[in-house]
Amino acid sequence: MCSKPEENKNVPKIPKKPPNAYFLFCADVREEITKNNPSLTISQIGKLTGKLWNELDEKKKDIYRQKSKKQKQEYDRILEEIVEQKKQQFQNEMEKIDQTESNQEDDQNQNIKQRRKTEKQPEKQQQKQQQPKETKPKTKPKRPQNPYFLFARSVRANLQNENPGIHASKLSVLIGEKWSKLSEEEKKIFRIEAEKERTKYQEAMKIYQQNLQNDHSNSNSNSNSTSDESDD
Repeated sequence: MCSKPEENKNVPKIPKKPPNAYFLFCADVREEITKNNPSLTISQIGKLTGKLWNELDEKKKDIYRQKSKKQKQEYDRILEEIVEQKKQQFQNEMEKIDQTESNQEDDQNQNIKQRRKTEKQPEKQQQKQQQPKETKPKTKPKRPQNPYFLFARSVRANLQNENPGIHASKLSVLIGEKWSKLSEEEKKIFRIEAEKERTKYQEAMKIYQQNLQNDHSNSNSNSNSTSDESDD
């Protein structure tokens, strides 16, 4: 059973969404309003703040708008960085899981071969006749890709052509930006394709595992048959 990928401590936490211009204005005036009007309720303070904002000069509003815009840009930058690191972390973890499963499979196959060799060792001198060759299990099916990686595969070549010599990390950022701009309907296409790949992968794994079991059973059957003939 696959273990859950560990959380990368180097990946920063997702920051709070920055306030818009109006809420920045509210933060600046709320304390003074509350101090000058201690009897006002929260809703009354809200109405008074809204009135002050509506009466505020456009140039002063632009100050808050620019401040909000800068905070939003910084928020987007951090968010983009987090998304990129999360994708890299996910890819690294998937590669580790694939490698672990591959190693386990290799160990299992090696153990089966070693057991067969050990079982046939005492009869080696009596088995001069040609033995049927051992059927090697088929290559293990590759793990299916998720919707994002299917999308990345579909746009990577075009982006590389449009940006010759682009660094891999920058290319990943561009792919992430394109993905984030897709509508839910457009993303749905890749989700459907990913589900099809997952279904094919599950079916291929069943056949692969059945082949392993059949190879092991056939090997034992051939070994027992040879032993019976030797006894005769």
